Amino acid sequence: MGYRSDVALVMYPKKPEDFHLLKLYVDESLIAPNPEWDEDYYEIIETGMSDLPKYIKFYWESTKWYDSFDSVMIFTNAMNNWAELFELDDHEYKFHFEFMRIGEEYEDIENNCSDGFNILGAVRRIEFYA
Repeated sequence: MGYRSDVALVMYPKKPEDFHLLKLYVDESLIAPNPEWDEDYYEIIETGMSDLPKYIKFYWESTKWYDSFDSVMIFTNAMNNWAELFELDDHEYKFHFEFMRIGEEYEDIENNCSDGFNILGAVRRIEFYA
């Protein structure tokens, strides 16, 4: 079985016209080395908003997200290099990202992001559908 987490990543450009450059980075840095991250985990969302017309969303539900896994190492490398690759000025980025991992244990929430919109949030609750 193993310890499982829900993991999400969203990425979006500062300027909407740069979306194709972000898509190229995602294809080369995340998708090509991880062909198992196909359309089941990854999609382009069109919002209809002028400030954020498109973003890229990854979502892994109930996955084993261990630092020793090759795919997680590739992902971590890409995120660790984000500032070096995309920082324009102090804390200004060409592209933005938000990352969240929620583990099985209640306190186990990891959240990391550049500046920009807040798209991700975590909610733990019981719902009644009666």
